[in-house]
This record gives sequence, C-alpha cells and structure tokens, in this order.
Amino acid sequence: MSDISDDRGEIENLLARYCELFDSGDMDGYVALFSDAHIANHFSSSNGPEELRAFFERNGLFYDGLPQTRHVITNLHIEVEPVRQHAKARSY
Repeated sequence: MSDISDDRGEIENLLARYCELFDSGDMDGYVALFSDAHIANHFSSSNGPEELRAFFERNGLFYDGLPQTRHVITNLHIEVEPVRQHAKARSY
C-alpha cells in the first residue's frame, strides 16, 4: 500500500509532465492529461481535452508550430486529503 508521500510524488510528476508536453508542443499528449478535467482560470474554463485544445488554438502564440515556452514551477503546495480520494495543488 502506498502512502501520502507516494501520492505527492505522482502529483509532482504529473505537473512536470504537463510542462514538458506543453513546452515541446505535444498538444495531443498535453490535452490527453486533462481527459477528465475541468480547468478554470481568470479568463475562461474548459471541460475535457477538446475544449482545452480549442482554447489554445484560439489564444496560444505558436512559432513554427511550437509554443516556445519554458514552464518553471515553484512554491509547490500539495494537500492530499486523509482518505486520499482527492488532492489540491497550487504553485507559482
């Protein structure tokens, strides 16, 4: 049986994968991470991968098909519920 530190590690790896996929321009892989997600920010929200892809197609700046970004995550704060069914993460 895994413990909460294993859950935190999986969330950290997911965040790193998110950055890697987006920065490399792998939009198929990137949106697949969010197949069951609801994503909201100050400007919009999306449900599922196709809405997320449409958001980036409308709003993203791409050069030669790539976003030319380098995501860096700091101040990572992860809260795993004691029953380990849900977790929240925030970062800068």
